[in-house]
Amino acid sequence: MLRINSTGQRGADLGIPDPAQRRVLFLGDSFTMSSYLAKDITFVDLIGRRFKDDPEVVAINGGVDGYGTYQQLAYYRYFGRPLQPDLVVLCFFIGNDWRDNMISTRQGRLLNPVLIPRPQRFWRHEDPSLRGDDERVLGDPLTGEAVLRPSRDWAVSLMRQSLLARLIGSRYARLRGRWAMDLAILDLDHRYYFYEIGFYQRRGDGLFATARDLTLACLAELKRLVAEDGAELAVVLLPSQNQVDRVQWLRMLDRLGAEEAALGELDMEYPNQLLVQFCRRQRIPFLDLTARFAQADEVADLYLTAIGDGHLSARGQVEVADELSSYLLTAPFYFRGSAVGSYRKGQQLAAGGDAAGAEDALLAACASEPDWSVSRDALGDLYRGQRRWT
Repeated sequence: MLRINSTGQRGADLGIPDPAQRRVLFLGDSFTMSSYLAKDITFVDLIGRRFKDDPEVVAINGGVDGYGTYQQLAYYRYFGRPLQPDLVVLCFFIGNDWRDNMISTRQGRLLNPVLIPRPQRFWRHEDPSLRGDDERVLGDPLTGEAVLRPSRDWAVSLMRQSLLARLIGSRYARLRGRWAMDLAILDLDHRYYFYEIGFYQRRGDGLFATARDLTLACLAELKRLVAEDGAELAVVLLPSQNQVDRVQWLRMLDRLGAEEAALGELDMEYPNQLLVQFCRRQRIPFLDLTARFAQADEVADLYLTAIGDGHLSARGQVEVADELSSYLLTAPFYFRGSAVGSYRKGQQLAAGGDAAGAEDALLAACASEPDWSVSRDALGDLYRGQRRWT
């Protein structure tokens, strides 16, 4: 049974935040939500059960099927922040998150300025699909697949009015795509492989440059919001099965009708490196699970390969939980320290009007972790509210 609580996360209701607990919010798509598996075998639930004392960690599953980084940013702003997480873990799926950030925003044209400052800088591309006056996609009349929009206005008008013209245009475009091995045409319907393979080709032009820039802008804005809330952000890279399973990769190319040799030189780790380099520049802790998956025995068993599904299997969930829980235990995060509890207590007391109690708690947090600026900032805000300028 899939249970969604009253605040929009998978699992039971969370209740009022307790300063004695540590809340870890996992953001992601269907790989994180794992709605196709029982809750107790998802990596989020497994990690939560491994952090049960000193302090108790509450693992919150904020994954939503089909979400990209832009939507996860929106989710955190409107639904994640009220949960008062101490650590936010963004689970980035290499296979389609770049693509989802573009498709969900119509190549950057549907961005909310509340979420992304100066969204106009991403308005670089037109939708390549043929659409009617009502913005509905006009597909091939027999298959329903998306049709490439012609470059001439008269051709656009003709294909909108004539099913025969649309059928001929669709079939000609598909043939041209196979001749030229143009993934933009071969994968026009959902563009899943267009973006995934394009990044393996190390492409940084056109749509790929916008997908890269938009994704990194979302990460930067998420980091800013999380830091503003006195929490920490970490990024986890979940590999596509195509990156770690050679057999599955060749099967996918065969279904797509593409020849590997015709794709040119491929770097299957290039999209990972874009994120790793960004996280290093931004000083965001990150964990890339690609090497662990690639080195696993029977790598196909880490995914639901037996039923033709690329999501994580129960064994894959355990692999993620093992590596990620170890990382959260050993990396220098503040969320496990006593300073966070004192900080959260101080914030609660300040919100309740107990300025003296809040000051004591925040001073304790500062003493416990002198290098953690969050508690000092909160103490400064408390003093400023009391007009204690000195």
